[in-house]
Amino acid sequence: MKTLLLIIAIHALLLGFAFLIEGWASLLGVEPEEEAQIKKDYERARQNGWFEAWLSYCRYRSNFGSVQRLSAHWAERPDARKFIYVGTAFMGVAALLGIPLGTYR
Repeated sequence: MKTLLLIIAIHALLLGFAFLIEGWASLLGVEPEEEAQIKKDYERARQNGWFEAWLSYCRYRSNFGSVQRLSAHWAERPDARKFIYVGTAFMGVAALLGIPLGTYR
């Protein structure tokens, strides 16, 4: 019985990580309107020279995972929220099964 619970805990942990990664990737995804604006800004900066294009790219990369952008996507994307909630639930099941079995000792 202990082995079966351990196998269930391991699978719950794997599923938890998979759902959390999918939720995070869904939050980070770029919408077509954002992508068009980014390309337009990059092309405009590129006309001013390679250094301006590089600075435009660096600004985009620094804002890619910003809290404001992620919170806006959090409100707009219910699937991402569901993935994160399900992933957290699976991680909780893995922890609840793993702690009594001694896997964290």
